[in-house]
Amino acid sequence: MQIEKAKDTENKNIKILFKLEKDSDGYPPVDWESLWAKQLDNNNCIIDNLPFYIYDLSFGDIISFSKVNDDFHFDKLIEKSFYSLIRVYCKNKDIMEKLKLELELKNCKWEYSNTFSLASIAIPKVILLNEIEIIISKYKNLDNIEYEIGCNRE
Repeated sequence: MQIEKAKDTENKNIKILFKLEKDSDGYPPVDWESLWAKQLDNNNCIIDNLPFYIYDLSFGDIISFSKVNDDFHFDKLIEKSFYSLIRVYCKNKDIMEKLKLELELKNCKWEYSNTFSLASIAIPKVILLNEIEIIISKYKNLDNIEYEIGCNRE
């Protein structure tokens, strides 16, 4: 699907709000997550950072949005990117930094949450998720690392 850019919205960054559903344990710890996006036209944008709690969306996805008062709210996924997404939780900063460096060598994009114990990693489609899981498992032997797949694009 090709989306034409509107001249007045070209390169405009906007913050898109996503309503989150909590599980029976009360996770995630927040009700809303926001992501930066590049506006493509009056109703569509491309996600420009990595989600920490949203499932089935990733960096580079094209989504539609609605304006509610002064906020932009997610409507639906329009076009999938070629990035899968994994979230990693580890309290050891040194291990997180080593893992980050190794995954960046594989052209993965990486973002820390505000606590540095949670990171989101966007994995290009040319890299298999099980390759990333093998890398993470090397560090799991050194410290308690947990991870989850937030979006699988294999």
